[in-house]
Amino acid sequence: MGELTLFLDKTVEQNAAYYYEKAKKAKHKKEGALVALDATRKKINTLLREKEKVLAQISVDEKKQEQRRHKEWYEKFHWFVSSE
Repeated sequence: MGELTLFLDKTVEQNAAYYYEKAKKAKHKKEGALVALDATRKKINTLLREKEKVLAQISVDEKKQEQRRHKEWYEKFHWFVSSE
């Protein structure tokens, strides 16, 4: 597993209790991290679905704008009306 440091100023029972409490805290943190990870994954999936909806709406809006206005033949030239 790994190295285990024993505190010489404590008894064997105190050392065992210290590492037992440390293991309990680590287990509790692991469970909390897994819950947070699951919530984050759900939120990411929700945001991805919303992104797809927005992108689809934008493409529909762009198509509507293109259909609304027909360009005239002269619009490809940079022309203007002069006062002269």
